[in-house]
Amino acid sequence: MNTSQTLHDAVVVAPPVRPEDIIDAHYDADTHKIVVSFQDGKIARVLTTEFEELAAATATDYEHLDGTRSGVTCITDTVDFAVAASWWRKQAV
Repeated sequence: MNTSQTLHDAVVVAPPVRPEDIIDAHYDADTHKIVVSFQDGKIARVLTTEFEELAAATATDYEHLDGTRSGVTCITDTVDFAVAASWWRKQAV
């Protein structure tokens, strides 16, 4: 069998922005809540104590909190946390 490599142009297209897309996620040290903002202006605020995975989290860990279209993650040496965007959306007001 003969195989050969060919070069192809790649085009990456992201789906259009939706109102329910997460645009930001951060930790609020004053309230001890994770704050998740959505494209349509809704905001979810949830106490970190709601998540067992965050029991050992430190301020340094929370610097790695990241919100993307698919959800919120915080991955460090001590924390492995990921929650889907759909869950956060249900908490939003």
